Amino acid sequence: MRGQKEFELAIKDLEDAHKLLPTEADPPKLIAAYKEDYELEKRISKIMENSQTLKGKEFIDFLLNFQQKEVESSVKRKMPKFCQNDLTAENATKLR
Repeated sequence: MRGQKEFELAIKDLEDAHKLLPTEADPPKLIAAYKEDYELEKRISKIMENSQTLKGKEFIDFLLNFQQKEVESSVKRKMPKFCQNDLTAENATKLR
């Protein structure tokens, strides 16, 4: 869902995972990372909406400033490569 930019659904699923596995450290970390990604996606959308109003140097300065902030935030967080927990049938019933 994250790859398809369905951040709200991904966050909800992670919140459900956290309810099922409250001692697991990954869901809260991923929730925070996905919320940050969601905010970044909103900023990108806003930039694209406003891109027609910015001209020349003003637009380039804006993009460079945006890119620098993106690089700084990506250095701060490292994502796990995969989730180690499978959803069991017993835990699946708890989500209903």
